[in-house]
Amino acid sequence: MTGTPDYLFNANLTYDYEPWGTQLGLFYNYQGKSLISAATTDATPSPPAPPGPQPGTLLVPAIYQQPYPTLNFTLRQPLLWGFALNFAAKNLTNPVRETQYETVDGQTGTNSTYTAGIDLQFGLTFSMIF
Repeated sequence: MTGTPDYLFNANLTYDYEPWGTQLGLFYNYQGKSLISAATTDATPSPPAPPGPQPGTLLVPAIYQQPYPTLNFTLRQPLLWGFALNFAAKNLTNPVRETQYETVDGQTGTNSTYTAGIDLQFGLTFSMIF
């Protein structure tokens, strides 16, 4: 199935400091190899064989997302009068993500290489209890 990794590992550490209401979280994820696009073949029979790829010839190899880790951090700090400060930092390690072509006979080649960047979020929330 496309987009589903071979495996997925998660490790989480959380800490609550009750006197202040502070909540911290550190979340590590490691995603295995994922199929992005399946290989395609030309399966159309054609009575006289035209020049070019023949029926059953692999036209586009499969594309796989290679394994990569992510590290996320969250913080929540209650303030006065029902307000709370929230902070989240996602993808802190900012690893290189690579997709590769892979043929049925095991040949590979780089399709794309990129980094997703680090995502920082700040927030102020208000809660009213009835």
